[in-house]
Amino acid sequence: RACILLSVFLPFAAASALLPLVGDDPEWRRWYLKLLVSTFERAGCSFQKIGQWFSMRPDLLPPDVIQALSSLRDDGPVHSFADTRKTVEQAFGRPLEEVFAEFEEQPVASGSVAQVHRARLRREAVAEGGLVMPG
Repeated sequence: RACILLSVFLPFAAASALLPLVGDDPEWRRWYLKLLVSTFERAGCSFQKIGQWFSMRPDLLPPDVIQALSSLRDDGPVHSFADTRKTVEQAFGRPLEEVFAEFEEQPVASGSVAQVHRARLRREAVAEGGLVMPG
């Protein structure tokens, strides 16, 4: 994990070392802030949570950094529907179509830890007010 994090943070660290050389170039600053956000996204959900926390600390960071990091609170990365299907099927122990009458592939929202899909349970999957679990 340390090697992966090193490879994720190395480009940002190199760009940070160039800050004194580029001065106040607004185009470079926009690129740098995009790199900051994408670094937190690629580092994983724990780092995304840290970025979200920093985005709520205007006493620690400049306004443009706060604004850039706030996208971590609004627009979490979306994972594929294949991953969603696999996770749901593992959780319920049966195919998605046996549990849900409808399940929208496009998420309604996505955060650093989870994403939300609109879905409707099948009547057959519901018994006495609860979902029938396998086993």
